[in-house]
Amino acid sequence: MSQSPRKIEAIESLVDKGIYSPNFEQPNWAKEFVLEVIQQIMNPSMRIVLECGIGTGFWLKLLQSVYHQCYFYGFDISKKILEIAQMNLTGGSVILREGDILKDESFQYRGISSFDIIFCYDVIQQLSDEDYMIAIQNMLNHLNHNGVAIIFDNEK
Repeated sequence: MSQSPRKIEAIESLVDKGIYSPNFEQPNWAKEFVLEVIQQIMNPSMRIVLECGIGTGFWLKLLQSVYHQCYFYGFDISKKILEIAQMNLTGGSVILREGDILKDESFQYRGISSFDIIFCYDVIQQLSDEDYMIAIQNMLNHLNHNGVAIIFDNEK
């Protein structure tokens, strides 16, 4: 399974229209909610964080500003949106790549294939019921012992 070329085209169309740009912001309520959830589960031993479907890199940038001790990884299906994320994210503690939440190999990074926290924001809602079960299983398969998967979703 993989996401359709139409899904990628739709995302890239939003980039072309300027809706997803380096200045893209999430609403304050969403920022506060995500930070509160992460803060409740984060402990000092959690250092390796993966975001599935990073979009503009907004969430990783926010977490990078708070959790300096962490190493961040992220992937997205769109090359165009990855370019924006790369502009937004700097420093050696972030590694980005093209990937698909439905493909196991997207969770593999040069010697890293398990994470303390794996999260996605508004990704699962875009998948069919069958595909979201695959996505969730992929996330669970790549958690470290005592790791946590978080799905932030407004629809499912």
